[in-house]
Amino acid sequence: MHTEHGVQVFLTQRRHSVPGDGNPSLRENVNKGNGMNKKNGRAFALWGAWLQLGAVIGLLWTVVGMVRISQSEPASAGALANEISISLITTVIGMIPAFIGVILMAVALFGQKYRAQWFFWFLIVYGVLGAVNYPEGTVFGCALIIYLIWKKDEFLASNSDQGGAGNAATLHA
Repeated sequence: MHTEHGVQVFLTQRRHSVPGDGNPSLRENVNKGNGMNKKNGRAFALWGAWLQLGAVIGLLWTVVGMVRISQSEPASAGALANEISISLITTVIGMIPAFIGVILMAVALFGQKYRAQWFFWFLIVYGVLGAVNYPEGTVFGCALIIYLIWKKDEFLASNSDQGGAGNAATLHA
């Protein structure tokens, strides 16, 4: 009977306590978790940004392949179509890491809530480039730009705690 009362008091205290309130080890764990989210968010954002180069490299090799095809003289239209399809494989291969990069950037932006000034400007450029690709890219790019403008204060605030340089007042202090 005495044990049941002790358990009930324990559960009542746990229900009404705030994480990290009066318990230093719990508070330290909560703070470590926040730091880990920033670190993971930064890693996801960086990997996602770098993987976008896959599409650029794939497109570059497609252009090189098309130039090579235009300099040779294929025997027939079928041979020309075959050469073009082989040349376009590099674009498809380049789109695979780019798609993975988009997923990683989405995890950093929405899942990890990573906010850094460099990430903001990267996503603005990415949104503008997406917006010029009609019709799907236009919807995606415009939605991304609207979201970024809506949340710009979170990105452009002093981000010295996120590995950024901070604002001018912090630099001169």
